[in-house]
Amino acid sequence: MTLCAAPVIAQSGWSEGDADNGVWVVLMLIGIGFVLVYAGTFYLILRSEAPAVSQETGASKMRTNRLVQLRNENEALQKRISELEAYEAAAIHSEDGIVIANADGEIQWVSPGFTRMTGYTLDRWREIRGETILDSSFNIHIVSVIHEVLRKKLPVTYETSIYTRHAKKIWIRSAVIPLYKGDDLEKFIIVDKDITRQKEAQEELRQKGELIEFLTASDRALNIQLE
Repeated sequence: MTLCAAPVIAQSGWSEGDADNGVWVVLMLIGIGFVLVYAGTFYLILRSEAPAVSQETGASKMRTNRLVQLRNENEALQKRISELEAYEAAAIHSEDGIVIANADGEIQWVSPGFTRMTGYTLDRWREIRGETILDSSFNIHIVSVIHEVLRKKLPVTYETSIYTRHAKKIWIRSAVIPLYKGDDLEKFIIVDKDITRQKEAQEELRQKGELIEFLTASDRALNIQLE
């Protein structure tokens, strides 16, 4: 077998040393190939993972921003609740009558001051007088008042006499206040103040003035007759 192989090697220009060197070259090329394959695979893995890391970072940032937004909204809500509680406490302890109606004018709440002033609870007022501002008001011009409130988007004040549940006549000064959220009307708040004593004092002064005018005129007429 060796004798046959040797001539063939000699004719092709190769020696046994050359063959060994060839083997090492092949092994080196194979090794380099493996290195390139592994390097390429590693590169592709990095390329595939990079967007995922970027997406994860973006999602984390969005979660952080959302948490900050929710925290701010919660703080604003807590502040609003505190303000409403303060307003509610003021309304409950106020001697003025306070009425709250929705955007359609349906009466939803009356304060204890309103009940003390008029003798009506919410249910009794809605049952006897009416369920809306327009139906229950003693002011015959209430439609014009509401139109003016909606046109100006500002409070409008008026004075009128009403009768309590016990048929007592009193005078009240009412302020109709619209509450808006953006451009949308949310509620009406009506604040009623009892001005009966003020009106009675004004009426007393008016009567005294008329009496003085009458006496003055009578005195003048008497003087003329005496002359």
